[in-house]
Amino acid sequence: MENVRNDVKKLLSDEAKEQAPEENVYRIRKSWKDSTSQVGVYIELSQAIINCDKAGEGYSVFNSKGKCMYTAPDGPSKDEEVLLPEDIEPITPKPKPTVA
Repeated sequence: MENVRNDVKKLLSDEAKEQAPEENVYRIRKSWKDSTSQVGVYIELSQAIINCDKAGEGYSVFNSKGKCMYTAPDGPSKDEEVLLPEDIEPITPKPKPTVA
């Protein structure tokens, strides 16, 4: 009887392994080994890339196996215009409306 129980347990555990889909998650870190730098975990690669760009320079997206899928750019792209302080127009407040 004990052998039957063990056989059933083994079959059930094998079926569970076959049915469970392998879920890939994407982690945003500075390096795969540096888990303390992790700023997010995502199921969708596209969301991980968007948030990796927000995390900034030095961060990358890694899959569940530690493969680097994307690295945030080091700075603004060549096509992106960078506004320096002298290029920014000052904001002047609008006058408050007067009640007549």
